[in-house]
Amino acid sequence: MPPSVEHSLTPLGRTLLEPLSALADWAVRHDDEIRAARERAARDRAARAAGTGRAAGDGPGGAPSTDPRAAVPVPTAGGHSVS
Repeated sequence: MPPSVEHSLTPLGRTLLEPLSALADWAVRHDDEIRAARERAARDRAARAAGTGRAAGDGPGGAPSTDPRAAVPVPTAGGHSVS
């Protein structure tokens, strides 16, 4: 029988449970919007890679967009990223 290890959160770590749960709930509620933003970003990257010029959503002069809705990986309550 292999040795076993028991892990637990510290009191400080437990203080993260509520805010992380709220973030995960938000990600689940906005799943459709997150997926749509990621699809737009993928299309924009493909357009830039194809040399078609500035992609929709880019900032001035082709700089990356500063849109706060830009797609980023968001962990769900199950621990998997929403993609």
